[in-house]
Amino acid sequence: MVHCVPVSGLTDVIAASTFENLAEAFRRWSAVEEKESAAWQGVSSMRRSYLWLTEAEATAFAAELREVFDKYVADRDAAHHPAGTRRIMSMLALIPEVPES
Repeated sequence: MVHCVPVSGLTDVIAASTFENLAEAFRRWSAVEEKESAAWQGVSSMRRSYLWLTEAEATAFAAELREVFDKYVADRDAAHHPAGTRRIMSMLALIPEVPES
């Protein structure tokens, strides 16, 4: 039997799953962080910001962020990456706010 989830419900499922994965990664990191090198400790961060941007600024901002991500994602995966690398979970969401109706 196939269950169909409405698009609005699918958004909730994806968001919940994403945040559950983030919370689990953060819990695992918190358990070992003090044993890690100062450099690795300095890499860990979580930040939420609200930006006031024009449409042109938001477009440029999104393009700049994609460029940075793409630089490190380009040709790296579990089988192909430089020696000494470590997988890092990264999550970024750019969502224009819509006033509640």
